[in-house]
Amino acid sequence: DLVYHLGKRQIGKLEYPSHELQPVHAKWMRQDMANRTKGTFVVTASEKDLTDRCTGFPEMAKQHDIRLQLIGDDHIVAYKKHFVPHRIAGSLSGCWWNTKCMDLCPDLEPRGYEVYRVSGENIERFTKGLGQRVKILSPRLGKAVKGSVVIKAHVFQPKQNESLLYSLNGKDWKLMSETSRPFYRAVFEATVDSTSLADGIVNLQIKSSLTGEIRAHDIVAANNIAPIALQNDAVLSFIVGKVRQIKNKAPVDKVEVIFNDKVIGAITPNS
Repeated sequence: DLVYHLGKRQIGKLEYPSHELQPVHAKWMRQDMANRTKGTFVVTASEKDLTDRCTGFPEMAKQHDIRLQLIGDDHIVAYKKHFVPHRIAGSLSGCWWNTKCMDLCPDLEPRGYEVYRVSGENIERFTKGLGQRVKILSPRLGKAVKGSVVIKAHVFQPKQNESLLYSLNGKDWKLMSETSRPFYRAVFEATVDSTSLADGIVNLQIKSSLTGEIRAHDIVAANNIAPIALQNDAVLSFIVGKVRQIKNKAPVDKVEVIFNDKVIGAITPNS
């Protein structure tokens, strides 16, 4: 591990196997925050909650007006109202280091990082995939759609005269309409009638008109128009992955399992 401060390498290798912030690091933080522009507040980014990992952090937060912590190294989003509130896994990185995630974070966002903009007291953010400019915003991966559906996507740092196109069959491409320009992006939308699609898995593709970059994922047309002949019963099983930040607990209330808009089973409380 290498540590840099103010653009210079400070420590060649860290010799302590700990997430605890060391006194020298706390000293650097105080030095940096003491030189911030008057009237501004501070947002920190770290792997762990500094309230627990940095001695004197509450006092430091009061002195330098630390408003929010961005914590973690992926995009599983949770929010805790501690002394200094923090957004778990709202970090600047998102599994960019983990090739085993098959280019997807645990929340199905692309392997990449968060981009934040702070204007006054307003904080905006979006996720950018590594090496990607085009991103599908909705429908999400695997979402069941019916009737009229709005397809939404954005392109990062749009070029002059650049547009987005969509396809639901990989052959026919249709132009999308630009609807807004939030920071660093141009957002495009198109409305489609999903009843014109055969029920089942549909591969949604979005393409840049200038670069040809294509992003795609599967959605499910579920209009239940055509009768489905059931041949065999099936067993639906799933597991809940281990979450390191909290202790796993069984649901305290009944959990219903819904398939094709019908309740097919339930998980009893505390089971």
